[in-house]
Amino acid sequence: MTGPVRLERFSSIAALPRSLWDHVASRYSAYGSYGWLLAAEKMPGALRTAYYLALNENDESVGAFAAYLVDKRVSRSYHPAWAVCGCEPPGSDSLFPAILLGGRGGYTSELMIGPEADVKERDFWELFSGEIESLMSEWGARSVWLLYAGPGTASLASEAIGGQIYELSPVSVIPVRAGDGDDWLMTLRSHRRQRIRREMREFDAADYRVEISPLTASDATAFGELLANLLEKYRGTASSTAMTSYVGLQAAAMADFSIAFRCYSGTELTGFSYGFAWNSCLYMRACGFAYKKLRNAAEYFNLVYYYPLREACVRGLDQIEVGPGSYEAKLLRGARLEPRYAVGRHCGPADVWAEMNRRYMASVRADQHGISAQ
Repeated sequence: MTGPVRLERFSSIAALPRSLWDHVASRYSAYGSYGWLLAAEKMPGALRTAYYLALNENDESVGAFAAYLVDKRVSRSYHPAWAVCGCEPPGSDSLFPAILLGGRGGYTSELMIGPEADVKERDFWELFSGEIESLMSEWGARSVWLLYAGPGTASLASEAIGGQIYELSPVSVIPVRAGDGDDWLMTLRSHRRQRIRREMREFDAADYRVEISPLTASDATAFGELLANLLEKYRGTASSTAMTSYVGLQAAAMADFSIAFRCYSGTELTGFSYGFAWNSCLYMRACGFAYKKLRNAAEYFNLVYYYPLREACVRGLDQIEVGPGSYEAKLLRGARLEPRYAVGRHCGPADVWAEMNRRYMASVRADQHGISAQ
């Protein structure tokens, strides 16, 4: 590493200047942005947090990183055992309390480096590795994890913290081409284009009205109720109060970068989706529906894929990100898969975890098999 760089630690993202953090984060995922972290910090899940800024001799931010202390009540997506093995191997409770590095939402964790940094990522991992050791001692952590990292970052993190690398479920990204709104369709095979155009026509024939504008605080209650409907349908239980808070926190912190798609039948809201436009990508975050009011007109695909893709084209964005899972629906609509990895330093038997991870990922890949040829 060339030139003096010092680290400053903050216990809350609100305690540090937004401009310094986003000067670095603007080159990375929306889930590393100041706004997202501000919203996430107020959501349940983290027992303690630490945010690090690396500053050069001119007090310019040249690096940023976050760490969280969590217990076994953390969501399954960020529970190390569930993310790596798809279950809880015997002795999984011994992982906690655990430190999560980089992020705990959005399926992306990065060590962020600013444009003025005269250093490589490897140098930053060496710089932060000492802080990670101090945090483990200070917080009494029993394991440390970097979840949902790209392959290069995972390799460097493994060297820095001495952890094992595990493959995780990939994230789906749909590339777009700037144009009149439907140019992205031309990247697909003709029979897929025909299917998508049919679903668009069905939606148009249902006489819905879609409004597109930033997410606002006034959306929170209605969106929260419809999001709770979706979670109850697919997960069995959900709290509309909790989901209203979830949407409201993001509206307060990320409004300037948000795009919300509201679907009305007359004056009644029947569905929504929203995402965050950041660093040339639209990160789709949430959706919900009034299922009893729908008209079997491909509402999900239109609000989660087609309208966002059109909007991304018009705004000159490069892609939309639609997360992991549901690979068939995403691949058939032009998605490519970006690999994600975990790095974990823990006391579990390495051979057992490696085998369980191999089996779990074999089942994930089975969901993708053959789709690209359709």
